[in-house]
Amino acid sequence: MGLARRAQNGALWSGFATVVLLLVLAALGFLAASLLIWLTHLLGAAAATGLTGLVLMVLAGLVGLYGQRVLRRRKQAEPSPTIELAAALISLTAALLTRRGKRANPPGRTDPS
Repeated sequence: MGLARRAQNGALWSGFATVVLLLVLAALGFLAASLLIWLTHLLGAAAATGLTGLVLMVLAGLVGLYGQRVLRRRKQAEPSPTIELAAALISLTAALLTRRGKRANPPGRTDPS
């Protein structure tokens, strides 16, 4: 796969990931609003707002701790060159096997156009 094709795939993936992230954030906003409305009926406006804020702060703290743990683990676990070489060989083999049957013009055939 050429560099331009990889760049296009990366840009497309980034675009889709951004859209998914925005949709997830919108969904979380609606969930927080529904939690606030439900708690308002049970506890009153002030208590519901405080409890919703507390729940969101706890979720933010948990995500922050999890992200810190993942980033720390990524820094510690540097892949060995042997594993990188094996992964590259597997990727190359898979690319060759999938490309094998997709020739532009097989021998003995002419272009129909």
